[in-house]
Amino acid sequence: MERPEKPSRASEAGGPSPDPSLPGRGEDQRVPLPGREGLGEGRPATTTENHPTRKTRRFNPETLTRARENRAQLTPAETRLWSALRAGQLAGLKFTKQAIFEPYIADFACRAARLIVEIDGDSHAFRQDYDERRTAFLAAKGYRVIRFTNADVLEALDWVLHEIAQAAKPSPNPSLPERGEEQHVPLPGREGLGEGHATAPTETAPKAPKRPHP
Repeated sequence: MERPEKPSRASEAGGPSPDPSLPGRGEDQRVPLPGREGLGEGRPATTTENHPTRKTRRFNPETLTRARENRAQLTPAETRLWSALRAGQLAGLKFTKQAIFEPYIADFACRAARLIVEIDGDSHAFRQDYDERRTAFLAAKGYRVIRFTNADVLEALDWVLHEIAQAAKPSPNPSLPERGEEQHVPLPGREGLGEGHATAPTETAPKAPKRPHP
């Protein structure tokens, strides 16, 4: 009488199954998730919807080199102003020094407030046409440009910082009066008669630092 063959140790330890449609002992069995057939056995489909491609700015190499050189060689006035603007010290505004707006470079720029600050040195008098073209270019991109002289920064830094902070504020509603202006309110029952208007008290703006020189 023939004895049935004993299963080999390999099959007991997870060898191939006699039935190829069934996994062997110890093998990884992957079951497709419900409704995910065709997307990979037992693996959820991956998506890139939550990982949009990040756009990187690419500048002209010459402009980039010039901006880097300018950052390393700030003028005394630029250095002093930058020490007061960097790291959000002024009203939490984030400024960048020697910011590139191809093909131009701005001394200081706050992109969130759409504001550019320029420090004019002695050469400004000889390049007014160039500065006007650059200002028009930046204005077309939605930026406001304010200018100060070296003397302004070196002799009246508090005044300069006040002006920058004011310029960075959102534009007020043109339908509302400015601070300190008179607001005429019709008296009861006199609407539309053009008379009987009273002056409503308005908030007085705090005194701003004064520019010590003309």
